[in-house]
Amino acid sequence: MAVFLLPILALVVSFFSPPTDTVRFLWQNRLPRQLLVTFIVCAATALLTIVVGSSCGWLVARYRFPGVRLFEWLLAMPLTIPTYVMAYCLRGFFDYSGPLAILLDRLGIPNALIYLPIHGIPPVLFILVCTLYPYVYIIARHTFRSQSRALLEAAEVHGGRRLFIRIALPLARPALIGAGALVIMETLNEYGAFFYLGVDTITTAIFGAWFNYNDLRSATQIASYVLIIVFVIAIFEINSRRLALYNHGLSQWSPMHYVRLRGPKGWLASLSCAVPVVCGFVMPLIVLIFWAVSSSNINRLSSLLQAALHSFSLAFSLPLLCLLCALFVAYGRRIINRPTMSYLVLSISLGYALPGAVVAVGLMRSVHVLLPLGGLGILIYGYLFRHLAVCYHPINAALAQTCGNTDDAARSLGASHVRRLIRINVPQMRYTLVGAALLLFLDILKELPLTIILRPLGLHTLALETFYYMSEEQRLLAAAPALFMVLIATVVVLVLEYIIHGRTFSAPYSKSQQTLRPSRRSITQS
Repeated sequence: MAVFLLPILALVVSFFSPPTDTVRFLWQNRLPRQLLVTFIVCAATALLTIVVGSSCGWLVARYRFPGVRLFEWLLAMPLTIPTYVMAYCLRGFFDYSGPLAILLDRLGIPNALIYLPIHGIPPVLFILVCTLYPYVYIIARHTFRSQSRALLEAAEVHGGRRLFIRIALPLARPALIGAGALVIMETLNEYGAFFYLGVDTITTAIFGAWFNYNDLRSATQIASYVLIIVFVIAIFEINSRRLALYNHGLSQWSPMHYVRLRGPKGWLASLSCAVPVVCGFVMPLIVLIFWAVSSSNINRLSSLLQAALHSFSLAFSLPLLCLLCALFVAYGRRIINRPTMSYLVLSISLGYALPGAVVAVGLMRSVHVLLPLGGLGILIYGYLFRHLAVCYHPINAALAQTCGNTDDAARSLGASHVRRLIRINVPQMRYTLVGAALLLFLDILKELPLTIILRPLGLHTLALETFYYMSEEQRLLAAAPALFMVLIATVVVLVLEYIIHGRTFSAPYSKSQQTLRPSRRSITQS
């Protein structure tokens, strides 16, 4: 497992090395502003996504209003839209030749006033909130539904008002802080939207030092600064969960009682849930369909199929390999319960917290060690290093929650470690394994910074095709790969939502909250 620490070791060594001339120049001219912009964007995005995601999660978990069964699924759909695709669609939607301008022109309405210059921090914040709030929404929805009805009823009996602000939100604080930290990590990992909309952050500084100045050493030193930022965020998130522990007691727990909203309140709740769905999923999907229909270039079909084949090959094979590695690491930690093993696993799980550009730069600094793997092997290694935590944390939670007593009973009967893992643990964790594989499939399908830097010659994915065409303002050519990627991601998110819910679209809502199977709940709890 120590081989997974190579990128982190390379970044740590670079951090303590003397700064290069390029880094000194950037510190004098650009890096302070880039760090300030990065802090503003990350803090504002985390705050806004927590507000939007927790509000929608509370509405769905607590109330019944028109369309709630549909919104419960649709609110997770913006996960299918990559942030850089959302940036291209937003800019194209308000363009003078976009679908809004064409519609107004056909209606005879002057469209000169609707053109908006989409660049700078405010549009980036809007895009990030629209695409990243589902991370908070899914966690908040599960957290609010896990809260006991007895607590809310006791507050109501004593005349308590504003249950969401005074009771539910403080109880969900550790989960929401963890979700906010995840949003900050995803914001740091973003490159396409920042590059396209002209927002200069620390991530764009890494790419600029490498591609503009052709200085890998300087890019590595800038990436080491991001490593320190990520480490501080991770420590803060861990301490927030350790210092705030809540337990309602199994004997006092009862499922939450739904409150039905009628009249204007019900329609206002529906509108509150519809706005994020329209902005984060419906609008970009309409723009992509409009561009794809407008483009009739059949000559690019072979290039599109080749990019889809490369994306599918990576997105299908890597989850299986990552699941095997995560099973080995999680079960190894379960068997070897020592502090050294825990610290080693913690270091490995920090890979997902690092932006893709940082991971890629760290790998390039240690490429002489990984040279026998080849170009494609280094790319696969980078995916494993960054996305191993996506599989490890759900598997580790499932092992702790569902496999304790049965595993001990099998061991008392003389079953070996491998036999217990294959015959007992893996079948009990089947929903967790499938859910983790789908999450990893979604991440790899949309991954951009890591693929740009580490891809070997001749490898073209759907994300790369979309980014290259959009950066050259060839929106019609970029529509087909982007739409193909979004449609595939939509199917994956629907299957993932089905696993989390444990029910189909037609399953009726009962007046009390349905209890989910522990194996299906473990993917959301982790």
